[in-house]
Order: sequence, then structure tokens, then C-alpha cells
Amino acid sequence: MATQLAVRTMEDFKDLGLSIGHMVERQCEARTILLASLNFSTDARELSRADLNAMMADLLGVGWSGLKRAHQLLGKAQYKAYFCQSSTPLDMELFKKACFDMVAILEDSGVMAANKQIR
Repeated sequence: MATQLAVRTMEDFKDLGLSIGHMVERQCEARTILLASLNFSTDARELSRADLNAMMADLLGVGWSGLKRAHQLLGKAQYKAYFCQSSTPLDMELFKKACFDMVAILEDSGVMAANKQIR
């Protein structure tokens, strides 16, 4: 996936993955915060191909770690209940938007087939 996307898109993927993970951790009152932020300030045009590939792999890994953490917590009944009870309608709207933005990135990259909405 990392080789198919632009650096800006991979940064968006990383940011969304971390954001989704942090939203779930915060709302679930998870005592252990496992996700750390990772910032890249390097201009990708100045990197060699090997360094660019390494940076893209790092972005991919961080984004997936956020998604996996959210999935792990919401897969447990206790945390799922915390998430649903402590989330405001605004929290849920922001969570939904972040998830749909993530789906759009995955669909645009060809990792996930685009879903057709049935009306």
C-alpha cells in the first residue's frame, strides 16, 4: 500500500489512524495509552528512494497501529460499552467522519474495493 500512495496521503493515513486510536482510547478510559505521536518534518523530495520507502513504511505502521488499537479496544465488550456511554453526539460524528475519511483513503489506494451505496 505504501508504494501506491503519495507522501501527503500517507501522512493523512497516519494522522487519521492515530486520531481514531486516540478517540477510542480517550472515550474507553483505557488506562494504558499505547499510541504515541510521530511527526515527519523532512521534505520527501530530498530523500533517496530507500529513505522514502522507509519513511512511507513508518507512516503506514503508525497509521495501522492506531486502527488496530481502536479495533482491539472496541472488540472488548467492556470498552465498547465505555465508548458508547461516554461519547457525545459530536464525538460520534467526529469518529464517524474520521472512519469514513480512512475508508476513502483505502478505496482511493485500491486496498479496499469501493462500496456501492444501495438506496
